[in-house]
Amino acid sequence: MTMNTIPRRKVGRTALEVTRIGLGTAFLLGLDTVGEEAPAIATVRAALAQGINFIDTAALYSRGQAERVIGDALQGVPRDRFVIQTKAGRFSKPEGGSYHDYSRDAILRSVENSMKLLRVDRLDSVLVHDATNTIAAKALAWKAPTFVMRSITPSRRCSSCVARE
Repeated sequence: MTMNTIPRRKVGRTALEVTRIGLGTAFLLGLDTVGEEAPAIATVRAALAQGINFIDTAALYSRGQAERVIGDALQGVPRDRFVIQTKAGRFSKPEGGSYHDYSRDAILRSVENSMKLLRVDRLDSVLVHDATNTIAAKALAWKAPTFVMRSITPSRRCSSCVARE
C-alpha cells in the first residue's frame, strides 16, 4: 500500500491534524437511498491508502447506513490513522426524507449510535447538522452549555472539553 504525502492542518486549538482533503460520505451509498456496499467500502479504503485521514459522515446519510459501512471499512485500521467527524440533529425517516431533533437526548443517542455503527471508541468531532436553520436555532435554545469537543467517549463524557455558557 503506497501512501502519498497530503498536507495536513491542525484543527483549531486541538491536537487533531487532518489532511487538507477529506472524504465526504454523503453520497457514499446514496444520500436518501442505500446502494451497494462493496464499492463504498473500497472507496473508504482507497482514500486511506492514498493518505487521506479525515472522514466526514452523519447519522442522516444513506438512511443511517453510511456510518455502519464506514465502520466495516475501518475494521483493522489503526485508530490513529483516521479522524472521524459525524453530525447529529437531522435524521432519516424510514419511509424516506428526514426530520430534525435537536433535543439533548436525541443528540446524545445519536452520538452513542454513531460510535456503535462506526465501531470506534471515540468521535473526533461532532457537529450539529443544519445548525444554521431556524428550527435548530429555536431548538438549541435549551441553554445547555456549549462544548468545544476534542473527543467523546462511550460514557458520554468529553475527555477534553471546555464548557462555555
